[in-house]
Amino acid sequence: MFISKYPKFFERFILLVLILLLPILSSNKTQDPSLTLQFISLAIILFCSFILLKKEACINKKFILFSAFYLTFVLMSGFSFFYTNDIGKAIFISSKSLLLWFLFVSITFISNSFDLFKTVSRSFAFLGLVIVVPAFYEFFELLHSDNFVIPLSTYSINSIFSHRNLLAQSAVLTLPFSCYVFFKDGKPWRLLGATSIVLSLLLIVILSNRGAWLSLLVICISTLSMVFVKKKAILATKRLSFLVSLSFLSVLLGYGVMMKYSEDSSFTTHAVESFDTHKGSTKDRLELWKRTYALIKESPVYGVGLGQWNIEMLKYNNIGIASEDDNTIFYQRPHNDFLWVASEQGIPVAILYLFLFVAMLVFMLKLYFKLTDSKLKSQLLVYVAITLAYLVFANLSFPKERFIHNIVLMICWASFFRTNIQEADNTKVINLTRFKVVSIIVLLGVVIFGLKRYSYEKAAFKASVLMNQSDYEGCIRTVKKADSYLYKVDATSTPLAWYAALSAYKLKEYRMAEKYFERALEFNPYHTYVLNDYASTLMALGKKDKAQIAYEKAIRLSPNFLDPKLNIIALYFNSGNIDRAFSILKTISVEETSARYQKTFRVVLGKIINNESLKDNLTTTDVLFLNKCFSDAVFFKELVKTIIERDLAPNEIIDHILKFNNNSKPI
Repeated sequence: MFISKYPKFFERFILLVLILLLPILSSNKTQDPSLTLQFISLAIILFCSFILLKKEACINKKFILFSAFYLTFVLMSGFSFFYTNDIGKAIFISSKSLLLWFLFVSITFISNSFDLFKTVSRSFAFLGLVIVVPAFYEFFELLHSDNFVIPLSTYSINSIFSHRNLLAQSAVLTLPFSCYVFFKDGKPWRLLGATSIVLSLLLIVILSNRGAWLSLLVICISTLSMVFVKKKAILATKRLSFLVSLSFLSVLLGYGVMMKYSEDSSFTTHAVESFDTHKGSTKDRLELWKRTYALIKESPVYGVGLGQWNIEMLKYNNIGIASEDDNTIFYQRPHNDFLWVASEQGIPVAILYLFLFVAMLVFMLKLYFKLTDSKLKSQLLVYVAITLAYLVFANLSFPKERFIHNIVLMICWASFFRTNIQEADNTKVINLTRFKVVSIIVLLGVVIFGLKRYSYEKAAFKASVLMNQSDYEGCIRTVKKADSYLYKVDATSTPLAWYAALSAYKLKEYRMAEKYFERALEFNPYHTYVLNDYASTLMALGKKDKAQIAYEKAIRLSPNFLDPKLNIIALYFNSGNIDRAFSILKTISVEETSARYQKTFRVVLGKIINNESLKDNLTTTDVLFLNKCFSDAVFFKELVKTIIERDLAPNEIIDHILKFNNNSKPI
């Protein structure tokens, strides 16, 4: 007989808060609206749950084995504290992993497995509706716009999340629970399950998220195979037929909506790019994986440090990825959790992380084929479906970071162990007194850490707002308050010190700016904005040689970033090195139209054309024409295009211009 660990009212309360409230918590006072806030909330919930934890619990060998492997994973992650450059972020990531294990333990110790899963399945089915209803409201709002196009316009459909991909994945994760409710619950809940299924499938098709489509395909093939492998059917045939028909109609309706609101070009492009490794997000992912593989080769055993991927990958430059032409993009993850773990924490830790999923699937499949109870087997189908969906997402995105994915996964795994413990004969009762005391102390520490980090994140966000509002003194004061080892780099890979540094530069406090820029470069030495602005500060201080080095590094990391190129062109030009300035000028894209670029090109070309050594053989008429041609905007634009495309030398430029002068002789 299983021993109850919590008061029953608290069991239901904690599940409802975890499932219905925590995933939708967000704040507009931090760059990442949900991550740290959900971290703190989960820590507080678990702190309360362990205070109410009773003195005894039932466990078995598989529970101990899984916990040992998981805690080893957390412990090995902690080793990177010794060589990471951002200790605050490393503590945050490790604490998050530890919180998920505490969540796993607390759910495992909830008393009644059947009541537990009934509450869990109903809550997640309801969460499915909470997710999709606002999304359809946004969808219908967009339909009123004249330029609604699928898939491009669907990026504006986010529901309660920050991005449509997170929305699509969350809709997939709630589907298995809605299916369980539809098959195994009473009529009112069955209707809720059916509604959630229809709307979720329809939304997933409309959103055109390829990862969500793939995960659904994997879930359907795997679970239906498990159902039909057994001789005895575990699902009612009529309901199964009805569900298949309902799902088919939902997908068909979604496809019809796609066809109606998709431009042929955009839909074809989206479909082709799914398999084209040279275009779109597929190309981007492959390029990110290549850089991640390079990081793994650099340190295969220990990794580059927990929380350091987004910093270290910048050193391989941004050629071939989306940030190549838009230098405001800073990737924070490689879009593959296993490569992410391997690069930051080493291959052994990544193998251990993968082993956790493989072990859970093996445990689940063994118990599935052993059980005879149809209700428990149906629950196992849900556990398998969630684990497989998570694995698909883990190979294409970053569910490791997001709480909604991990809450769903850990609740499923804990529920599985509840079932496993009840079915196994080798269970034993243990005393939890010491474990309870240690857990409460650890969780209290995590809560305090989370609150402190959240305050620093708010300060960082406030600093960016103040800087954009040109309140530079206020920005510097805010950064000083937030300066802590717990928070050095914000959610865009930008060091907190950069905000103070740029503010000091704007105030012409160049010595202060230099100090802050150097501090920023300690935590991200590959940030092109930091390097460019640092070099500009060095120029203001008269340190041209150091400025040149910083500009060149910024250009090497972001070859298409305009600002450092124009800045170093000015440096060379003012130093009299016109040829070097001109050679860099020719590397800038022909399509560039900024006023500063046009002015720079005119100034450098003017200097070249007025060079006495090149004008010795020219007539006065030729010289007048050369000077006059710069006032013709159309001619000048064509001239720039020809110079770049043909890579013309200075003397070739004059020759090219004079060909358009009918009064001059060919040179």
